[in-house]
Amino acid sequence: MIKLFSYLLLVSLLISCTGHKTEGSASGGKAQLLAFLNPYGEPCQMQSAILKELGEKVTSKVELKSIFTTNPGDQESFYKYGVRGLPSLILIDKNGEVIKRFSPGIQSGSEIMDVISSCKC
Repeated sequence: MIKLFSYLLLVSLLISCTGHKTEGSASGGKAQLLAFLNPYGEPCQMQSAILKELGEKVTSKVELKSIFTTNPGDQESFYKYGVRGLPSLILIDKNGEVIKRFSPGIQSGSEIMDVISSCKC
């Protein structure tokens, strides 16, 4: 019975995690700000809070896409963009080309907005 329960739990987690699409090109013709995060790490939680605080200021210009270490479907994006340190932010254009790669670590809201505002995306 425990094996069955464990199996069902694992399958449901895999199904819920793999629905998160992380393709390289942006949808809707907008640039994307890719946020590579570990939802359990404190620096990543702080970066996530900063992005959430920026809210519409960011999403009016670019699409925000969170990519998590805990999501098996996101692993390919970590390899594709060569992300080794967390948190990491990468701004890509509508064709999936990297515009700006922020240095790993927590980025302030003003730093993020300066790059997005100066971007011709």
